[in-house]
Amino acid sequence: MASSLKELLSSLGSPPDGFVPGTQGFPRLDYAELRGKLSIPERARQNAAKQMPSSDASEPDSIEDEIRAAVEDFADKARAEYRSELDAYESRIAAARITQAYEMQLVSLGESAVSNLELQSKANETYLFPQKERVRDLWQQLGAFRAKHRLNRPAKLRSGWDLAMRWSVLVLLLIVETVVNGSFFAASNTAGLFGGFTQAAGISVINIGLAIVLARVAIPMVIHRSFALKAVGVVAIVLLVLSIVGINLAAAHMREAFAGFASGDPTLDVVQRLNESPFLLSDIDSWTLFGVGVVFSIIAAWDASGLWDLYFGYHRRSSDYDTAIQRFGDRQLECLENLQESRDESVGLMTEVIRRVEAEQREHQQALTGRVRLHDLFSGYLGHLGETGARLVKEYREINRSERPDSAPPYFEDPWRLPETLTVPMLEEVGAGLIDDSSSSLVSKMDGYIKEIRSGVAESLEAYKKIEDVLSEKGGLDADTTGSGK
Repeated sequence: MASSLKELLSSLGSPPDGFVPGTQGFPRLDYAELRGKLSIPERARQNAAKQMPSSDASEPDSIEDEIRAAVEDFADKARAEYRSELDAYESRIAAARITQAYEMQLVSLGESAVSNLELQSKANETYLFPQKERVRDLWQQLGAFRAKHRLNRPAKLRSGWDLAMRWSVLVLLLIVETVVNGSFFAASNTAGLFGGFTQAAGISVINIGLAIVLARVAIPMVIHRSFALKAVGVVAIVLLVLSIVGINLAAAHMREAFAGFASGDPTLDVVQRLNESPFLLSDIDSWTLFGVGVVFSIIAAWDASGLWDLYFGYHRRSSDYDTAIQRFGDRQLECLENLQESRDESVGLMTEVIRRVEAEQREHQQALTGRVRLHDLFSGYLGHLGETGARLVKEYREINRSERPDSAPPYFEDPWRLPETLTVPMLEEVGAGLIDDSSSSLVSKMDGYIKEIRSGVAESLEAYKKIEDVLSEKGGLDADTTGSGK
């Protein structure tokens, strides 16, 4: 619709910048100048002395013919200028023409703009419906989950940056523990630094891994509403704690065995030490190694516990709901922006139509007024030429009559016969098919379409519900039945 309106608007042309009028002033015929040029008094006396024209003459003599010729010459030049100016005005009038077909096209496109925005609004509702339904369904599922498990707190969700930082801490713990343990094993390992760090890396992975399992599996079981899971969780915590203590004691005894404190095979010695006297260590560095491992596992467990909500299933449901809200909001914003863009484009084009039509209307009226004014000026100028010619002829006849010895010709008493070139032309009426009343009607219709578009878009914008309204449409908010749990 917008492209069609643009094309139709371009065919109207650019709005007039203002017409530079012609002179609309014709050169005045100066009586005294023409009188001197034709030597009217002198030649009138000369002809009178010669008794010319004769007393019985019926046609004007050569002097009156010269006066007529001079007047006609001025009239011809003025008529050519008048014709040129008149053509310019009529071209302006023709250019400021809006045909009925053109008006019907504009009206049709205006109606299409209104209907297209209505269709776009309905299409947006269809586009948003699946996501809106998903938001409601997920909210109801989340509410049912919270009610079932008696949760009256929001889920602990981590943003991408926060989650990345926590994982980074776990990786950093793994690296630091490997470096620290490696420094203890390197001195006693026959493979040197490489062997020491290899041993340390394996122990660190197991140690940090057990801490993560403790935080993400065992503890959530204990805080769950299911008593069976609670029981399993308690057993899991005991086993995992013992495993963490055991792996770190094993690491400490391994260091001592490979450092030369063992009497036989180091591996068998480690097993024997753990069975007989697990907490009997001969070197302070071994206790340091054990302490570092336990501390790092505690830090890892604490960090892992904050990766996401500890309650089984709560994080996933809450995350799905938040993602659905975000997607719904993004799609709704997209629809709103598209609808507003279409509204602004349509209103802008129709406003431009109104501006162009009003400009054409002004141009049309100015051209009509200028055309009439030009005709009045030309008519007055022809009258001026006739009056000047009649004065010259009258003066010539009076001097000739007073100076001649005989009587003047009878036609001296007749008024001077005006040349046909001084006849004032009729000004034909113009205006058929031009924008007079039709332009006002078209502007009024465009104004009406603009109001309809703005009103329709405003109603559509009100229909874009806030998330609270979306959730309450099917009683979604009622699903948030919470208990007194954690």
